[in-house]
Amino acid sequence: MKSIVFDAGPIISLATNSLLWLLENLKERYGGDFLIPKEVEFELVEKPIATKRFKLEALQVNREINKKVLAVVDEEKIQVIKKELLMLANTCFYAHNVPMKLVQEGEMAAIAAALIYNSDAIVIDERITRGLIENPEKLVEHMSSKLHTRIAVNKKNLQQLKNRIGHLKVIRSIELAMAGYEMGWFDKYLTKDKNARKILIEAILWGIKIRGASISQVEIDRIVRLEK
Repeated sequence: MKSIVFDAGPIISLATNSLLWLLENLKERYGGDFLIPKEVEFELVEKPIATKRFKLEALQVNREINKKVLAVVDEEKIQVIKKELLMLANTCFYAHNVPMKLVQEGEMAAIAAALIYNSDAIVIDERITRGLIENPEKLVEHMSSKLHTRIAVNKKNLQQLKNRIGHLKVIRSIELAMAGYEMGWFDKYLTKDKNARKILIEAILWGIKIRGASISQVEIDRIVRLEK
């Protein structure tokens, strides 16, 4: 069965924007499985359900799991590959001779699951992890500029990491939302304003950006011009 693996971030973005309903629609249209590893389930449900701030969102995500919209996978092989990827990713770059710990267990577990299941894509918003997959050289430039320091690269480890994960297709929560918009699933929110579609697109994009997705205003403006 074909599959797409989700990291916690995009699901959190959807949950905090009351957009979890998109997952069921998208899954039905996709015709495959939406997978989350056990570590991501912990971040989405078990950890926040013990708090006051995100308890409701945790319950809502748990409902999607109970409905089988999201399937939790917990294989020993995921743990093995996750640890290998964590070691590589967190020893690729050095600042002041100290290894930069860039990624967390949940993100690497999601990538490991995508590799094991030969998934069509991984849905992830975290900029650094996406950079490691899509363009690690550009990521180095970004981090060096942001930190105002020289970043040393362990080329051997970076090449190993690229060989293992560089082929993965990455999807962001923004792209999930815009897929839903293009399907007409957001039309129920249109007003009678002459600029109703522009308003709707901006509402979707800014809502997701403000609640954690990495997208610039330049990109938002570009999408608005293309979609309205």
